[in-house]
Amino acid sequence: MKTLLVTMDFPPLMGGISEYYFNRVQDLQNGGVDILVLAHASFVIPAQAEIQKEKEVYYQNFFTNFFWPHWLPLIWHIYRTVKKEKIKRIWVGQILPVGTAVWIVWKIYHFLFCHFSYLCHPHESEDPVDICKRWDSRLRGNDKEKWDDKKRPLSFFVTCHGNDLLRSKSVERKYKLAKKILRDAEFVEANTEFTKNILIKDFDVPEEKIKVVYPVNTLKKEMVDEVKVGKLREKYNLAGKKILLTVARLVESKGIDLVIKALSKVWQEIPELVYLVVGEGNFNNQLLVISDQVNPEKNKIIFTGAVPHNDLSNFYALADAFILTPHSKVGTPARPSGGGFKPVQDTESFGIVYLEAMEFGLPIIAGDVGGVREIFLSPSFQGGVLRQAKHCRSGVVNNNFILVNSENIDEIAEKIKNIFKN
Repeated sequence: MKTLLVTMDFPPLMGGISEYYFNRVQDLQNGGVDILVLAHASFVIPAQAEIQKEKEVYYQNFFTNFFWPHWLPLIWHIYRTVKKEKIKRIWVGQILPVGTAVWIVWKIYHFLFCHFSYLCHPHESEDPVDICKRWDSRLRGNDKEKWDDKKRPLSFFVTCHGNDLLRSKSVERKYKLAKKILRDAEFVEANTEFTKNILIKDFDVPEEKIKVVYPVNTLKKEMVDEVKVGKLREKYNLAGKKILLTVARLVESKGIDLVIKALSKVWQEIPELVYLVVGEGNFNNQLLVISDQVNPEKNKIIFTGAVPHNDLSNFYALADAFILTPHSKVGTPARPSGGGFKPVQDTESFGIVYLEAMEFGLPIIAGDVGGVREIFLSPSFQGGVLRQAKHCRSGVVNNNFILVNSENIDEIAEKIKNIFKN
């Protein structure tokens, strides 16, 4: 069955979700699955052309500034690709707005399919509504009868990552729309049990309709280029320094600002420590201001900007320890309150960077939020600390993985000092 992944996150765009989809598409294609990708691109760069040629990717600008809703062009791009490539199943990469556009296209195909079939078989006793209900049941897996792929109507499924669901809960209109999309999906994928629980409790998705597919780390020690590591050490003047590393999108929810504030306490005892921050994002300018306040000499906190995924191995090889302490406001009810829905902040639904740091043997300080503890359930994790990770309170899961209260600067500082003193 020919499948089309529609996503706003795909290389050369950097980020965990982008890599998640790239790796899954690669694995599926290598396994013989016929899959294409429709990815968002506001402008074309050489790297996109290279990926497009190798991975069968269509890059299109999903949005417009000339009218609302801004994602309206996406409906046309999906419809055209489905028709041209004879797509039978659409894979939704983001529930909003991609899911909305896919849902509209599906509704159109669904209506035409049901009524065309009725017109072709007027002798059948069922009316179009009954036919649609019966076929809905089959598409959702409630009917044992299987489709012949050639006769199968268009269907879709959704992959959820946690934050996309939390954001949709902040606006009543988006929340109701997301529930309709999930209701009509053939099935729903969740990247963690944490995300699965959100789907069940807040979006009323039946548990049997949800599949958990954990992200997989693809960075390996063998990818390290020692020459490049040496050049990085020289470029950032890191000889003789102890290096604390963060790899993340630079957004407020990642908690990097609190790590920076904690460093003033750490430097009193470990003055040779340098904090290396890899990534970019909309919180970058605020982090620079905080960094200048804590380290006016600008020699102990280094922002590298975005780094290509395959080059990240050199930064992990350069580091002595890894830290990412995201915070969240998980638990805000998705129910009307006063004039509307309460906003829900981002959280860390998984954190593939922890798996990457583990691959390179780095001690890790992690925020005890969201689905972070589930990294021990991931196929990429090799170790025997699952029981402790699932049931321990904030503290040491094992000697190389420490959970902290992400909003406690003193605790963060203390854990950093403990790692580098030991």
